[in-house]
Amino acid sequence: MNKLKISGTVSFQEACQDRWQTVYSSSLYGTMFTILGKFKYDKEKKTLTICKLRLVNYKGMIDLGMENVEYQFDRKWAEVSEKNSTGGLDEKLIRVISINVQVRGLIPNVEKTLEGEYVLTDCDLKNDVYLEIDRFLLELNDGGGHKEKGVFDTEFYYRDGDRTPEAFDTDYRQAVGLNPTVEARCVTERIEGEEVNRIERSNIIETQNESIADRSPGAVCPKGYSKIIF
Repeated sequence: MNKLKISGTVSFQEACQDRWQTVYSSSLYGTMFTILGKFKYDKEKKTLTICKLRLVNYKGMIDLGMENVEYQFDRKWAEVSEKNSTGGLDEKLIRVISINVQVRGLIPNVEKTLEGEYVLTDCDLKNDVYLEIDRFLLELNDGGGHKEKGVFDTEFYYRDGDRTPEAFDTDYRQAVGLNPTVEARCVTERIEGEEVNRIERSNIIETQNESIADRSPGAVCPKGYSKIIF
C-alpha cells in the first residue's frame, strides 16, 4: 500500500483556491513557524498553475523568512518509512509534488510564488499524490560567519564565553538515506478484463544526506507531507 497513515491534507479543489492552507510546521532559533499554501489547479489540464507560499512566525524572538522556493521536478517518487502495528518499519513509495523551501532567519520575505507550472498525468492521479515540503535552512549570515545584526547563529555555531565561536561538529551526521528519490513509473494494464494500476520501481536515484555533512543539528530538515485532494 503506497499510502501514508500519517500526513496532512491539502485541497486543490476550486472551492479552496482562495484559502491559505497549512502545509508545514517546525521550529528554528526557538521560533515556531508555519508555512501556508494557496493553490490554483486546472482540473482539465491536470496542472497546478499557481502555487503561493506564506511563512507565519509565532512565538519566538527571531523572525524567519523564505530566501527561495522552487519545484523539484526531478523528484517525483519518494521512499518514505512509516511504523507499522508491530513496531517495525514499512517502506512506502509515494508520488510527490516536491517543493524546496530555503528558510533563513532575520529576513523579511514571508511570501513567495513558485515559477512555472506542475503537470500531472492520468496515471499519477490513479495513485495518492502528496505535497512534499523539503525545507532547507540557510545560515543567518549569507556571507558566512557566526553573527548577523548582532544575533548569534545558534543553529550553526557554538560559543562559550571568550572562546572563539566554533561551527558545530563537522562529524555530525544527518539522517542517512532519509526519504530518497526513487526512479519509478506508473503502469496501467488490463488483467482479466479489468484495468489495473501499479507502480514499477527501479533504483534509487539519490540518497539524501548520504555523507557526513558540515551541518548543525537544527539544520537537519524534516520533510512535510500532505495528501492532495483533487
